[in-house]
Amino acid sequence: MKILLSEAENWVKPGRSKIYDDARKGLLSTEKDPTRRNKKVVDIAELQRVYGEIHNPADNPRESDTDTSGQQIDLFILLQAYENQIQDLRKQLELASERETTLIDEKANSWIYYLRRKKKSGL
Repeated sequence: MKILLSEAENWVKPGRSKIYDDARKGLLSTEKDPTRRNKKVVDIAELQRVYGEIHNPADNPRESDTDTSGQQIDLFILLQAYENQIQDLRKQLELASERETTLIDEKANSWIYYLRRKKKSGL
């Protein structure tokens, strides 16, 4: 059985660029298929010879290959994570502002205390 070279990445572990590099170097035999507008095809047996273990994507489809809603779910989860992170950062900013206000008040109070003591001692 022959498949398009662009589909070979679904059948073996190496990524698309490795497969194309191997085909360009002649390590992976390919041929042009006139019935598929002269696109490069590779035999499944050739993939097995070069890369060893193969798996049929029809037996175990990837979510991204079969369902675009998986991408929408991933984006929704990412959006929720960002919203949670923004909430956490806002809380941290609020706490930091409160600490700053407390420190300013404490510093002002210590100066007032210092000036009162200085005035009482007559310095």
